[in-house]
Amino acid sequence: MVTDNASNMILSAQLLNLRHVPCFAHNLNLIVKKALDQTPLINEIRQKARKIVGLFRSSCKAKDKLVEMQGLMGRPALKLMQEVDTRWNSTYDMLQRLYEQREPVGAALSNLNSDTAPLTSFEYNIIQESLSLLQPFKLATTELSEEQRVSASKLIPLYRMLQHKLSQKKGQSAQESTAQLGTHLQEGLHSRCGGYESFRALALATLLDPRFKNVGFGNPAKTQEAEKQITLECASLMRSNTATPGKQFHSSSDIMELCHLNNYVTYTSYMLSV
Repeated sequence: MVTDNASNMILSAQLLNLRHVPCFAHNLNLIVKKALDQTPLINEIRQKARKIVGLFRSSCKAKDKLVEMQGLMGRPALKLMQEVDTRWNSTYDMLQRLYEQREPVGAALSNLNSDTAPLTSFEYNIIQESLSLLQPFKLATTELSEEQRVSASKLIPLYRMLQHKLSQKKGQSAQESTAQLGTHLQEGLHSRCGGYESFRALALATLLDPRFKNVGFGNPAKTQEAEKQITLECASLMRSNTATPGKQFHSSSDIMELCHLNNYVTYTSYMLSV
C-alpha cells in the first residue's frame, strides 16, 4: 500500500495488515518545498516571479504586450506558468518558463504602466543555477509519475543518483544562495530517504530488477543483507512446497499458484547467480 506520510494512512495499512511503502514522489515534493522555503533569497525571487506571472496572466493588456514582444524577438508565443503550492514541480516550470522568456518579459514590463518590478540579471543567474540543482528532482518526479510500469525497484537507484547529481551540481554553484539550496536538498534527501536500502520490500525489488541488481545499492552490506533475505525466503517457499509431496492439485488456481512459485524461485536463483 503506497500512501503519503500521514499518520492515519500509515495506521490504516497496519490495521489492514498490509505492507506500507511511503510515496517517493510525495517525499520529493516535501524535500524540495522545504529546501526552497529554507533559502531566503531564492524564496524572495519566487515571490517576485509569482507577481510577474500573475500580472501577465490576469491582465489582457500585459498578455497582448508579451505576445507582441515575443513576436518581435522571434520567440514562440508561450504563456507564463504560475506556481501551485501543492506541487513543487510547478515552481520549477514557472521559473524555467520565466527564464526562457526573460527578454520578452523584460521588454513587455518596460512598456507597461505597472509597479511590478522586473527580475534583475543577478536574480536570473540565481534562477539558472537553481534550475540546474532542481532538474534531477524534476526528472525523478516525472519518472515516478508513470502508470504503465512498476517503480518500486527504481527508488533506491533514483535516491543514489539524486545524491550523486546533487553533490556534482552543488560544487558547480557560483552563488552562495544556490549552494545553500543544494545543502538543504541534500539534508532533506538523507533525512527522508536515507533508510530506503534497509526497507526490505524496496531492497528485494531492486535486487531482482535485472537493470539494477546489486549495482543499484550504495552500501555493500545492505546488498548482502538483501541477498540473504531473498535466499531465506526462497528456501522457505521451497520447503513449504515440498512439505506435502502427496498433495493433489485439483483446480486451475492451484496449478497457477505452483507455477508462480516455481517461476519465482527459479528467477530469484538465476538473478543471484549472474
